[in-house]
Amino acid sequence: MNVLTEALVRHADMAHPSADLPDVYRRMHRRRRRARGRRIAMASAVLVGVIGMLTAIAMVRSKDAAPATAPVVPPRELTLSDLGGLGISIAGPDQSYQYSTLERADPDAATGAYSVVVRLNGGTLVDGNAIVTYPDPNSVIAEGEVHAREQGGVLTLIDLRPGGRVAVRGIGLTAEQVQAIADATVIVDGRPVVNPTAAIASFTVVAIGTSRPPVIRESRLGCDALGEDLVLGAMCYTGLTTSPGFEGAVYAAGFQPGPLVHGEPSVVSTIGGGNGTLAWELMPGVIAYIGYSGTNMGDDQIAALGRLANRASLLSPAEWSATDPQVVEQSNEW
Repeated sequence: MNVLTEALVRHADMAHPSADLPDVYRRMHRRRRRARGRRIAMASAVLVGVIGMLTAIAMVRSKDAAPATAPVVPPRELTLSDLGGLGISIAGPDQSYQYSTLERADPDAATGAYSVVVRLNGGTLVDGNAIVTYPDPNSVIAEGEVHAREQGGVLTLIDLRPGGRVAVRGIGLTAEQVQAIADATVIVDGRPVVNPTAAIASFTVVAIGTSRPPVIRESRLGCDALGEDLVLGAMCYTGLTTSPGFEGAVYAAGFQPGPLVHGEPSVVSTIGGGNGTLAWELMPGVIAYIGYSGTNMGDDQIAALGRLANRASLLSPAEWSATDPQVVEQSNEW
């Protein structure tokens, strides 16, 4: 009403005695709109400032609260109870043959070393792959330097930590990559954990487990029943393990590339017993191998092991149990 009164008084003082009320109301509403617009503009400016200040505070707090690296979510540790065993098909008249099965159980495997498989995107068992082991008891090389093995292209770095040594063994990697993996490794509750740092952004942890397997499942077969006795001799066997320590042992002892098995690369070594074994990866963290007890280990024997490996297939847990395997407790050192 004050606005209206002031407007009427001004009009009364004007030369024309009659008040133009429509004009008065137009001016009144215009003033109100202008005042309301100024108040809205001021409120909007204050609101924008407050929002900007709160956003800046939130960004600072989020930076302070964010961890240096993303949370580590390791893959599930596989067990042979999930998988079963490994068998070999036979091309005989009745498609069957006699064999025995064995479970090598190590009740103390969990108290020993632990291993982590770290792999480049697109890497394999024989290229772009590294095994981290802690504590590593077997290395005799000096700490702090990357050592190259002439055969197989394996690089090894031993890094001294409280309570033991971390060993990083890689194949198809550079010395800088091996060093970066070692730098990204921390010890948590006595186990190695590889954190996803920027330096190893192209790597993924694909398998974890004890270096000594809790269980190794083997099938023992006559090489003659498999049609390979002239090359391999009397006794052949299969092995299945979920231990990343197999890969670490192969890299440490040395190996040579083998033939493709079901499209996957293989390694030939003396790891796994007998005179020689041919091993390949069924999936990350699961190693299958074929071995024999004979007198030689040349190209003919490797080719024969490759033929057997390509005939091998997984037995289900129920099929493995039906073989009534003998269980033997022992230390499963590779």
